[in-house]
Amino acid sequence: MNKDTLFIEKQLENLNLLEQSIKEASYGNLALQSHKLRVSRSHGKHQYYTREANSNTWHYLPQSELEKARCIAQFEYDQQLLLKIKKLRYHLEQYSKDYSFYQLENLYNQLCVGRKELINPRIILSNQAIRTWYAEHPGSQNPKEIETPYETERGEIVRSKSEKILADLFYHKGIPYQYEPELILGTRKIYPDFILFHVRKRKSAFWEHLGLINDPSYCQYNFTRLDDYELNGFLVGRDVLFSMEATKHPLNMKLIEQKLDIWLNN
Repeated sequence: MNKDTLFIEKQLENLNLLEQSIKEASYGNLALQSHKLRVSRSHGKHQYYTREANSNTWHYLPQSELEKARCIAQFEYDQQLLLKIKKLRYHLEQYSKDYSFYQLENLYNQLCVGRKELINPRIILSNQAIRTWYAEHPGSQNPKEIETPYETERGEIVRSKSEKILADLFYHKGIPYQYEPELILGTRKIYPDFILFHVRKRKSAFWEHLGLINDPSYCQYNFTRLDDYELNGFLVGRDVLFSMEATKHPLNMKLIEQKLDIWLNN
């Protein structure tokens, strides 16, 4: 079974589970399926109106009936989400290149703020995933003093001009990153230069910058470090990316961007 087939099957499984959970959660709101909800804003506050599907008359819902508005909004959203799931399932089963799980997220993102306030989106949104990732991977954990500080565009302090260039590149490409997070590698605690977050795939990769490859002892140390990564399940090229430079060989930014693009698009 190839990689694409495994991906399709996993996404179908995810969609089926999501569909089942939505139907179970919506079962108690079936009585509201004939109701429609309208959201407006007055004096800085959201106001909610409802009407029967066969009526043109809207009725204002006071604060005491906010739960009814929430139930109607959630039911309407769930029905739209189920339609999106059905469409995505069709594309998956046809191996369509048009399939994108982000269509589910876009359904929520396109709602007005007032409706969003009433709704549980049922999925982990990208911005939520990014916030969680940052919280789980704090940066600047290396206790070693930074002797020659360089400030990145994002505002953190790094140890070299090359690390600043890399950090600013990640920043401009919109790649969530942290500088020198803590990682337990076997029995050792190390501080990779960077950790990156692939938002679409919800996975991380480390980036190591080898800045003194003309120094034999430095090369030996970092060869051992890369070997340790692989011995602990982090494969170079997949989970660990790296850049290099030497006295007469500066950073090859074109090659670095190619590596990033391959990682982002795989």
